[in-house]
Amino acid sequence: MGNESANRPARILVVGGGGFAGVPCYDWSDPNVPNLADFDIVLVNGPSLVPRLAALDRRGMKSGRWEGPYEGLRWRTDRVAELLRALLTSGGSVYAILPGREFIELKRDPYVHEVETLPWLPVTVAFHDEEGETLEIRDQAFGRYLAHVHSWQRSFAPVDHATMEADLSEAARRDWHVSARADPIAVNRQQEPVALRVVFELQPSGVPPPIAKAAALSVRTGQIALLPAPTEVSADEGLRILLEDFCGVLARAVPPDWAGAIEMPGDQARTAALADATKALEDAQRKHHEAVEAQAAADEFKRLLYEKGPPLQEIARKTFEAIGISTVDSPVSDEFMLVWGDEKVLVEVTGTGKSIAGRDLSQLIKDQGNYLHDVGQGVKGVLVGNAWIGLPPQERGTPDKSIFPDNVQTTAENHSIALVSTPELFKAYCAFLEEKISPEQVFRRIADGSGVVTLVD
Repeated sequence: MGNESANRPARILVVGGGGFAGVPCYDWSDPNVPNLADFDIVLVNGPSLVPRLAALDRRGMKSGRWEGPYEGLRWRTDRVAELLRALLTSGGSVYAILPGREFIELKRDPYVHEVETLPWLPVTVAFHDEEGETLEIRDQAFGRYLAHVHSWQRSFAPVDHATMEADLSEAARRDWHVSARADPIAVNRQQEPVALRVVFELQPSGVPPPIAKAAALSVRTGQIALLPAPTEVSADEGLRILLEDFCGVLARAVPPDWAGAIEMPGDQARTAALADATKALEDAQRKHHEAVEAQAAADEFKRLLYEKGPPLQEIARKTFEAIGISTVDSPVSDEFMLVWGDEKVLVEVTGTGKSIAGRDLSQLIKDQGNYLHDVGQGVKGVLVGNAWIGLPPQERGTPDKSIFPDNVQTTAENHSIALVSTPELFKAYCAFLEEKISPEQVFRRIADGSGVVTLVD
């Protein structure tokens, strides 16, 4: 069964099937093709692709060519083939149930388009188009599966080893010599394979095979088993048998379509209870989602304590507005102004991993001068500073980790500029939420203050 580790169960995936407890499945319609090479064993339900192809309508055809839906489906099947080749080179195994025909005809007036049913196949094989019922089993490991195959629609032509080896050479991604071996699992009356197993051996190029084997340089891939579709059960039921016989998975049987219509005593009560439970779950999920969003919205304001640059400017402005103080864009900088009635305050916001520097205050003073020049009147200024952003708030503002150094405070007082630390602004926001302070009180302390300003007593 490939390279399954003795330390963990084999990782198994079904492509194109479903209804198996504990076994993941990839559906052909899913645009996100999983990394098949990450599994140990992949089983493919080839017949399940045929109705997908047959469902394509004329909207997917332009000038006799299929586009849109067909192109998407063809890309996915090509991707499956590519990943299955990678799986084989890594030692994984593939069990593939083949559809009855290589092509189907899609009649879309005025065109008849022939569509391939095996684009997902990782190795190149050829067939004899013939039907029959004789089936001589060569590998009894497949006996239970093949007991459900009472007729077949084609047999395998002689294997072109060179082409098959070329299929895997590119997938190996290394300079390997690839050799293929094909053994019949079951044959018809002419001794032609009806079911086929292929394994590969990889050896470093340029190293003679005896030396490669002696030095344990050869790598034997997992097998790919190519099987006719069962005729007495569905392909999904055939997959279930393969899962049990080759993967050790006691897979749940696939319920037939009519099983859902059978009623049992208590079904109505159980259906009602399920509907109530589903509604309760949806309500709980909605409330959980709302609670998560509410907490995330509240946590946004903690960014005052650790952001710098434009993100700090953004959250500082959002905090003033949340408190109830209006803001407008600054005409002289890329920041903003506080507005209360006819009064305005020019804001400079800065964050740093150390104390607030004099150059940050100098920028605000320069902006005040530009405002006087452009607008024709002076304007109050406030410097909002987030110092020592790498430390918790309680460890800031100590004698050796000052937020606003003495020279910054002195300059601010001389220019009637307010200095507000972001921990202080955060404290004011929390006090506002508790209705301990009003928006006007916050604005007044900034507008009337000089030097370091305390917003909350």
